[in-house]
Amino acid sequence: MFCTLLCLASSAFAYSRTAAINYSNQYALDPNPAYKFYGGADCTNFVSQCFYAGGMKKSASWTTSYNNDGQQCGTTNWNKADSFKNYVKSLNWNRLGNWSKNGVTGTYAYVNNSAK
Repeated sequence: MFCTLLCLASSAFAYSRTAAINYSNQYALDPNPAYKFYGGADCTNFVSQCFYAGGMKKSASWTTSYNNDGQQCGTTNWNKADSFKNYVKSLNWNRLGNWSKNGVTGTYAYVNNSAK
């Protein structure tokens, strides 16, 4: 399973799309051992890691804590797709939409940083 991440700059926080992409490139096929790996259900955890690597600040409801193995485990908003979607919507980002390609559909979020 491959996860795709599209993020643009936000005035709410300093965000580096390049840092998020670099993190994604480094850990997409070889998960970061600092984080708990959830096997086939790891996509939202990975996307959260990418957002965090890009500069998105953790909050009380979107964060990680350490387990007994010294790995970071995320909150429901960090790990679960629908909860993450609702969390992103609560940030009042400008766009949350859907995409479809070759019969596969999904949801994406992005920030419009234009002056409009």
